[in-house]
Amino acid sequence: ALSLMAMLLSLAYGGLRASTRAADKGQAVLEYSGRVRMAHQFVRKQVNQMIPLAFAESQDTERSVFTGDPMKIRYVAAMPGYLGFGGPQVQELAIVRGENGDALVLSHALLQGFEEQRLYERAPILLIENIERAEFSFLGRDENGELLPWLSQWDQPETLPDAVALDIELTEDI
Repeated sequence: ALSLMAMLLSLAYGGLRASTRAADKGQAVLEYSGRVRMAHQFVRKQVNQMIPLAFAESQDTERSVFTGDPMKIRYVAAMPGYLGFGGPQVQELAIVRGENGDALVLSHALLQGFEEQRLYERAPILLIENIERAEFSFLGRDENGELLPWLSQWDQPETLPDAVALDIELTEDI
């Protein structure tokens, strides 16, 4: 009877342990997908709020209102009140090497009196991690106003692109 009871208890314990692991894994997946959803909404809102204000001028009087390549973009937009205050901010969204693959991070600094090193005075804000592959691309127009195909490099810093795409592939591990 004791042997039978021990076998039943060990089976019950194994089942309980397996269900606890499954519940923990499910909770981790829900938390991560919620974080990805919030990051998506944040990036979408910030890119939609871009303002064509110059954050840099070169010696040949070329004004930069937007710069972009496959790994980062830089533009001016208003920040949510809980992240920044004091007016428009120069924002940089960048894909950087992280502990668990690549990560999407946000750096920002006030537009007024902007100098590039101010973007990096504070640690960047982590938006998404566990990225397998990611890249930005841009949609613009030619001299005649015709849409160009998606570009991997934005070569018109004096104008904003018509659209910005961020293609992200997340790792399988959470």
